Amino acid sequence: MGSWLETQISNFNKVSQSFATTLKIVLRSKWVGKTPQANSRDLFILANGPSLNKSLQDHGEALLGKDILCVNKFPDTEFYEKYKPKYFLFLSKEYFKPGHIQKNIENRKSIVDSFIEKTNWPCLLICPASAKSNQEFLNQFSKNNSIAIHFFNDTPVEGLQCTNAIFMRKNMGMPRPHNVVIPSLVHGINAGYKNLYLLGADHSWLSQISVDQQNNALINQKHFYDEDSSKSEHMYTNGIKPKRLHEILEKFVHSFRSYFVIEAYAKKNNVNIYNCTPTSFIDAFRRKDLNNV
Repeated sequence: MGSWLETQISNFNKVSQSFATTLKIVLRSKWVGKTPQANSRDLFILANGPSLNKSLQDHGEALLGKDILCVNKFPDTEFYEKYKPKYFLFLSKEYFKPGHIQKNIENRKSIVDSFIEKTNWPCLLICPASAKSNQEFLNQFSKNNSIAIHFFNDTPVEGLQCTNAIFMRKNMGMPRPHNVVIPSLVHGINAGYKNLYLLGADHSWLSQISVDQQNNALINQKHFYDEDSSKSEHMYTNGIKPKRLHEILEKFVHSFRSYFVIEAYAKKNNVNIYNCTPTSFIDAFRRKDLNNV
């Protein structure tokens, strides 16, 4: 009886979540059209974790000429022009919404300026549909004819897997996008790739969390470009309010759970996701050594 009741409650919760998701889609999501389809079977997604340095050092030459999706600060590094990624994706609204801390505003501006200045090959910018509200921001990219733009809705979908899959396929939402890897994987699936290879997705933040004597929850988010210089700092909500410890941990829970939703969506579409990050904490995807790719 207890097991049956728990199952019924779980099913009721999923249906309720799907209903709430539908309301959020109607109220928040924008029509963005179908994802442009790829001509290749394989996509390499380069996250910015510290292990990416070694992956590029050991296997960088083999990545030349491959379909690559890069994220966040990658265009502001020496590797961008070498690998000529086919896609550049960002998730944070700090790129186009005012009212964030000055350091982040400056960092985002440097990334955008580098992207516009360096890109002299066809590259698709993938960014949240909410960026449409800042036409001045979008107009910057019209200076470079090599850059096209595709939007995605970051509205979180929850509840029944079948309902989630419909919204994801229509580009109306995705699993809670608390990490830039989440929309990257969804884009790869919707673009028609059959094999997604994930590099630099260490996600090893848990050991980097601390709380100081003033009860500030801090985290040292190391990247491949600042592994030796990064330091413990606040994580912010909406780029303004420092997160408390429970909020940081909640963010991680949502991220790791979202990967299981994406794995199920990938299998439904006959797509393989391979985690090629040797030190990754992500436990949703099959592991694969880059030597065997």
